[in-house]
Amino acid sequence: MSDFDAALARCGLLDEDVLGRPWQWRGRQIDVRYALYRTLEEAQEVHVRVSAGAHPESRRILALAEKMNVRFRHLRLKHRPLGSVAGNHQVKFPLQG
Repeated sequence: MSDFDAALARCGLLDEDVLGRPWQWRGRQIDVRYALYRTLEEAQEVHVRVSAGAHPESRRILALAEKMNVRFRHLRLKHRPLGSVAGNHQVKFPLQG
């Protein structure tokens, strides 16, 4: 599992109390929930800038494969019975089984 996948898995375990905690963001006081949204927005902005550059065909193919892998993992998680994920603090990506 990549560090990024591990971080996403841990973020998915945050409850309402943790999401509402104060967080310092670029000199402003916000909550953890908003900090997560801003972090995802910035990651998307970087992705757009990097994707706009010229890349060899091999990199474009691998990027598409990774994108489909992420979507597949998300679908597998989304369609699992609720009881199999709720309360399980050992959710792993990619999901086994």
